[in-house]
Amino acid sequence: MQTAAFLERAWQQLTQGARDSRHPFRYGVLATLDEDGVDARTLVLRSANPGRHELCFHSDLRSAKLSQLRRDPRVCFVAHSLEWQVRAYGRISIQREGIAVEAAWDSTSADSKALYGSREAPGAALSAQTDAEPAGEGSEDLAQGRRHFVLLRLCVDRLDVLQLDRPGHRRARYELIDQAWQGEWCAP
Repeated sequence: MQTAAFLERAWQQLTQGARDSRHPFRYGVLATLDEDGVDARTLVLRSANPGRHELCFHSDLRSAKLSQLRRDPRVCFVAHSLEWQVRAYGRISIQREGIAVEAAWDSTSADSKALYGSREAPGAALSAQTDAEPAGEGSEDLAQGRRHFVLLRLCVDRLDVLQLDRPGHRRARYELIDQAWQGEWCAP
């Protein structure tokens, strides 16, 4: 197998994860940097575009990761299954407005929209669990949710791809140079 074919298979895993809620790549871990070092959390992969070298996620504007990303947009997104691990490195841009953001909001379920409209920011201390109840489904609550909703676009410039397979595992690293992927095999 050539490194280009291996890269294509990795992007297929990411694309399937974005499309299929049951695919293991649907939920991955996004690592950012904060004042104390590395911070990481699970995010839902919403879209993967190999041609644009891009992964997209949704987030709440009030979450701590947004201030981290404003300070330093460099991230690593890790998605894995029993046989595959893909680490995607790059920089995230935060989008609050525009056609893509409106399309993302429109495709978001009513339950998720209600979560964005909650009174408390993600990670805020609560006096009781019930203080975290999502907003209602009224137009005012949904409008509040939309104000908190952002689209995160990860421009991928490096990938590390591992496939666990018998009789031997495969691993390759890729770097985007002049809009073309340059890959090399490496020890698993």
